[in-house]
Amino acid sequence: MSLSPLYNLSKLKYFYGSGNEIFIEEDDHNLSPKFQLESLYLNSRGQGARAFPKFLYHQFNMQSLDLTNIQIKGEFPNWLIENNTYPQELYLDNCSLLGSFLLPKNSHVNLSFLSISMNHFQGQIPSEIEARLPRLEVLFMSDNGFNGSIPFSLGNISSLQAFDLSNNNLQGQIPGWIGNMSSLEFLDLSGNNFSGRLPPRFGTSSNLRYVYLSRNKLQGPIAMAFYDSFEIFALDLSHNNLTGTISEWIGRLSNLIFLLLSYNNLEGEIPIQLPRLDHLTLIDLSHNHLSGNILFWIISTHPFPQHNSYGSMSSSQQSFEFTTKNVSLSYKGSILRYFTRIDFSCNNFTGEIPPEIGNLNMIKVLNLSHNSLTGPIPPTF
Repeated sequence: MSLSPLYNLSKLKYFYGSGNEIFIEEDDHNLSPKFQLESLYLNSRGQGARAFPKFLYHQFNMQSLDLTNIQIKGEFPNWLIENNTYPQELYLDNCSLLGSFLLPKNSHVNLSFLSISMNHFQGQIPSEIEARLPRLEVLFMSDNGFNGSIPFSLGNISSLQAFDLSNNNLQGQIPGWIGNMSSLEFLDLSGNNFSGRLPPRFGTSSNLRYVYLSRNKLQGPIAMAFYDSFEIFALDLSHNNLTGTISEWIGRLSNLIFLLLSYNNLEGEIPIQLPRLDHLTLIDLSHNHLSGNILFWIISTHPFPQHNSYGSMSSSQQSFEFTTKNVSLSYKGSILRYFTRIDFSCNNFTGEIPPEIGNLNMIKVLNLSHNSLTGPIPPTF
């Protein structure tokens, strides 16, 4: 699909061309279209373009731009932000962009949604990001090659609601100021090289609902890190080096639906507060050193709360990994699609299998293997 036949449409403001095979013509920079677009959606099926559409250099009123999956293979187009007066949303996922993340030279208070995931960016996240993009609400930078630490200035973006830095090469400690970001609801730092202990009172001032910190090098006890995180729906701390016990404060997370603590070095018994979490539908405690009897609880099938201020974005971005019988199942999308799963495998649990588990008619995955359980398989199974 070529856009040059549209150049004479002087009143054109919105163009939706997603899902097509985009052809970027090799025209001259001086070939200026008569239209001034406000929204342009060219989300393609992965075709190559080699360069940004040149007519974009002549657009100055752009508010929303989506070039997802167009293989451009260039640097970050900071000129797109600089040239337009009121840019609000910019989607550049999987565009084969590379080099450093180049911020615009001046502050742009209108840009609220920036997604540059699945590219080849490298280097550190610029410390000037708060000064140049002070009103960001959603920032997705996953699946790149960013390194270094998270800049302190990000903590000053008080409007930030969703923040995804997963699958990069970031290191250092997870900064404690993240817990003071009052608008933050979605945080994904999984798949990096973060080390050290979890920040104390991680969610004291925030409205955190989704926390993904898996596949890092976090150490020490979970302790009181999420003591005040009453709003959390999903907590994934799997594949780290966490030690100690699962503290009694877990019972304070009354809205918790997903709890993934697998592949750590946790020990002790399951606290009695855990079975009292009425909304819990998925729990993975596998590959730890937990002991004692397996406690039984009824797992709720209450519908998942859908109140988040960044709309449908969370449905597409929620992701977690569940491993059973050495088969890793990665889920991404709306968690309403998934059913109850319990994995207590590869621990030191003893005693008999509680017969009440057989009454969980919604259960889809139950893994109790590689423990020291005794007795018969309950007839309720």
